[in-house]
Amino acid sequence: GGLTITGGTVLANNRFGSATGSGPVNVSSGGTLGGTGQVEGAVTVQSGGAIAPGNGVGSLNIDDRLTMNTGSELQVEIGSSADLLSVSGVLVLNPTVNVIAADGFAPGVFEIIDHDSSRSGTPSIGFVPAGFSATIDLSVAGKVRLVIESTEPPSFDAPVIDGSNLLLSGGGGRPGASFSI
Repeated sequence: GGLTITGGTVLANNRFGSATGSGPVNVSSGGTLGGTGQVEGAVTVQSGGAIAPGNGVGSLNIDDRLTMNTGSELQVEIGSSADLLSVSGVLVLNPTVNVIAADGFAPGVFEIIDHDSSRSGTPSIGFVPAGFSATIDLSVAGKVRLVIESTEPPSFDAPVIDGSNLLLSGGGGRPGASFSI
């Protein structure tokens, strides 16, 4: 048999075996597959369906193929670390990635998917917390990473003159970016 999620959330929070049996899992519009356990069957997420790894920040393992169709959603919670989706089979990745801020949320590069087989598709960015932007990095084989950057301008403290030098200090802004004063 298999499992079809047509509404609400199914949390795969098992420690051993498969939380959903060995059959395929179909996540339809209005349904969400989440949790911190393991799913052994192939997973297909239809338009309007979602995957939300973790239960809070955590990891969900899929031991087969994952297909995330256009219009599906990958909900990624990021704090000092990020949700991780581990996929053992072929990965077809066309969701909208929505970023949810957890405790410790800050700019950085976060691995959100690791996969052992081929990957195809083009994910897009949806919601990102105010003051931040996100891009998807597919440049590392077997990894999908999310790059979070601040869009807030920097703030500067009062300048200090030290001999012939003008010293500025402050915070905020995008690391490594140039700013005009």
